[in-house]
Order: sequence, then structure tokens, then C-alpha cells
Amino acid sequence: MRGLLRRLLALVPVLLGVVLASFLLTRLLPGDPAVFFANSVTADAGTVAALRARMGLDLPLWQQFLAYLAQLARGDLGQSIQTGQPVAADLLQRLPASAELTLVALGAALLLALPLGIAAALRPGSVIDHACRLVSVAGVALPSFVTGLLMIYLFYFRLGLAPEPIGRLDPFAIPPPRVTGFLLLDTLLAGNGAGFLAAARQLVLPAATMALFALAPLARMTRAAMLDVLGSDFIRAAHAHGLGRRRIVFSYALRNALLPVVTTLGMVFSSMLGANVLVERVFAWPGIGSYALDALMGLDYAPVQGFMLVMAGLLVGVNLLVDLLSAIIDPRSGLLRDA
Repeated sequence: MRGLLRRLLALVPVLLGVVLASFLLTRLLPGDPAVFFANSVTADAGTVAALRARMGLDLPLWQQFLAYLAQLARGDLGQSIQTGQPVAADLLQRLPASAELTLVALGAALLLALPLGIAAALRPGSVIDHACRLVSVAGVALPSFVTGLLMIYLFYFRLGLAPEPIGRLDPFAIPPPRVTGFLLLDTLLAGNGAGFLAAARQLVLPAATMALFALAPLARMTRAAMLDVLGSDFIRAAHAHGLGRRRIVFSYALRNALLPVVTTLGMVFSSMLGANVLVERVFAWPGIGSYALDALMGLDYAPVQGFMLVMAGLLVGVNLLVDLLSAIIDPRSGLLRDA
């Protein structure tokens, strides 16, 4: 508990730094939001000045920052000029779409990476080992948006196996009642089997794109960690005592190899949150990444700042969870070591 409390206190300056950085970065963007929204072609200087005053852009930068801090203290992330809705409401509306895509992709990557890395470590130099290396290189070398475009071209345009990449559901489909925001769960809760299959089909290509992005480092780290553990003295001693191969691999080797894999998993998940922006744009996925990108292109400050704060909170939570899992796997590491 002492180590956990220490980590939680250390998060306060991190989040304050993110608030300051997000505020300054949005103010450094080229262009004037007031001119953009007033339509500089037809609006006169008085209209632009009135709009700047209403948006608070006429104040000195330090006063704008203090007003922003007071706004955050009330739990208010501001209002989007483009949508006319509170940023918090927009993010809550779109966050389940991004979370569903990321979690499905991460689950698929784990289900493939762990067996592939273990099999490659058990048979070095074999076909499986070479396949693991090929997947690792391809996943790192190909940017996520390139992979997404290639999958759309192959499975939608050429083979016709995938549905049109236009979001979470076909525009003519009736969405289920919103309960969790996760379409797969909501369709199941509504007893809509056809809707579940339709939502799953729309999810396959973007999830596969992100899964390949996550699969590469996870498979490579699993292989490297297993090779390192399998060459340890205690593994040779277990073989000498006549223990079964399955027990040695899964009860001894895999558990000791999990620590670097869990650490890599945290970094991969953090990277996937960033890759979400490009994947959502390619597949017209209505998540928070595409929402923030639209706001950035439209010089809408509040959604961009809210997106950065949400991403920072998720990254901090993921890092803390990784530390907790590391302490469970190996009590000599993570929070228990720091305590």
C-alpha cells in the first residue's frame, strides 16, 4: 500500500504537466479559431473581435490558463464549437467505440502472440521461428494506416469478403439500445444475433489492423523471454529431476517469462491508443481519435485538450496496472520493490 500510495502521489505532477502541455500546444497551432469559425471571407473585424472575446481568446495567455484550470476543477472540459455539445459528453459518447476496437485487437494479438512466441522459443530455427520473426518485422515495418489500406484493398475491393469500411454498423442498420456503448455487448443484451454478426463483421478489419501492430512486439518479446528462461539453471535442474515437458514450460518457464511480456504489453497498449487515431480515420470509425483529429483540423481547442487529458489518464492507469501485475508475478519487482 505504501508503494501504491507513492505512485498515486507521483501521478499528480504528471497530470498537471499534461494539462499545461495540452493547453500550450493548442495555443501554438497556426491560425485563429475566431477567424475560422466567423468565416473570414464574409465576417468583418468587429464580428471576429466579438467572437474572440466570447471564446476568451482576447485575454492574456496566463489568464486563459487560469480560467482553464478553474474549468477543469469543476469537471468541465469545455464545449466543442463544431458539435455544439460539451466535450465530456462527446468523449463519453465516442469512447466505447475506441475502447471496443482497442480491446478486441489487443485480445486477438495476445491470443496469437503468446502461442507463437512460445512455439518459436521451443523450436529455434524452425519454420515457426522464422514465421514469428517475419510477423514481428512486418508488424514493426508497416505503419498501421498502410496495413489498414492494404486490408481494405484486398478483402473489400478485390475479394469482396469484408463489408464496406464505413464505421461500426451499416448506415441502414438499426443500432441496438445503448446500454454499455459496446456494440457487440449491446446486440447480445438485446438478443439481436443478426446485429451482433453485422457489428462483428465491421470490426474485423480495423481490429486485425491494430492486432498486427500489437502482435509484432508481443511475439518478439515472448520468444526472447522464453529463450532466456529456458536456458536457465533451474530449467535444466527441472529436466534433470524428470519433470514433464508441459509442466516445465507452462508452470516454470512461462511464469518467469511473463514479467517482460507484461511490461511490453503496457507499452503496446499505450502505442495502440495513439495508433487508434489513424485506424479510425482509415475505417471511418466514430471513436475519440477521429473526433480529436476533426477538432484539430477545425482549430477547435476544447476537444483536442479533452482528448489529450483522457489519453494521459488512460496511459497513467495502464502503467499503474502494469506495476500491480508485475508485483503479483514477481514480488521482487514493481510496487513491492519500491516500497
